[in-house]
Amino acid sequence: SSSPNEYGNRFRLPFPCRIAGIVAYISSGATGVYDVKLYSDAMSQLATGTRGSARGAGGPVTVMFTTPYEITANTWYRASILPTSTTSVTLGYFDTANTAHMAGAPGGADYYHWARTGGGAVTDTDTRRLMFSLIIDQFEAGGSGGLVSPFASPLIRPARSA
Repeated sequence: SSSPNEYGNRFRLPFPCRIAGIVAYISSGATGVYDVKLYSDAMSQLATGTRGSARGAGGPVTVMFTTPYEITANTWYRASILPTSTTSVTLGYFDTANTAHMAGAPGGADYYHWARTGGGAVTDTDTRRLMFSLIIDQFEAGGSGGLVSPFASPLIRPARSA
């Protein structure tokens, strides 16, 4: 579609990391093809990935970016879902009564909804959050001087069998 509705979450993280994609919770019956995008807060595109086949069953859908993107700690970014073969796709979300309640959810008050209809202006809603997650494949391990895989970090260890 030439001017689809775009939905996402505005976020900032307290540590540098590399975002490799998004897991989105799509409603049943969703059949459109769509892109996932990572933007700066000013809406400059930083990374993109495409869900190339329609999905009708609903539930979590993983879409990886073509090239993962390293983000800076305490900097605002925007991640989104942008339909390419329809004008909208239905996503799971939850609302809170106020931002203090959002602060109590995982991710806190620094992770909330934004939208733009028909390619227009961005509207933020800090009492709503889409049900999607960032896929982080590398992060700052604390004093390491660079990003590492979570599996290479001394902070995360695999479970031991008895």
